[in-house]
Amino acid sequence: MELDEFLFNKSISYLGRYPATKKKLAIHLEKKIKSKRYAYKYKISSEDLGFAIEQVIEKLIDLKILNEKHYLESLFNYYCRSMFSINKMKNKFYVQGFDKNDVDEFITNTIFENPDLEFDILVNFVKKKKLKTEDELTFRKKLFQAGFNNENILRFLKT
Repeated sequence: MELDEFLFNKSISYLGRYPATKKKLAIHLEKKIKSKRYAYKYKISSEDLGFAIEQVIEKLIDLKILNEKHYLESLFNYYCRSMFSINKMKNKFYVQGFDKNDVDEFITNTIFENPDLEFDILVNFVKKKKLKTEDELTFRKKLFQAGFNNENILRFLKT
């Protein structure tokens, strides 16, 4: 089995089980090819391996098997339901391996469509966690720890 075919099959197998970004998939494929099981079979330089992985990822994108925008949107909806603040979402996206520009553009467009999104998430967060506003310092501290910004916290306290 040639290297390209091997990488493509491993990519399909991985994507069948887990959604992934280009970066995450590349890391997985690199680990797979360097593992003891396959290292002796595919002796290849790091540059050639990087090129082969890029080719496979491009092929997956062309076949519409790998689509980061749909994955980003899906994760965003999940994080909204999980009541994550926008800052916490951004950090999670960066850790997942999404491109910073794609994340910033997506978040900006989403907030443009719904300017009160983070405030709505904050309201739901307070209801779900049953936070009490009597002790304002503790209340603010818990919301700051959850990643909410001061502007939305003050807005909530005024209502």
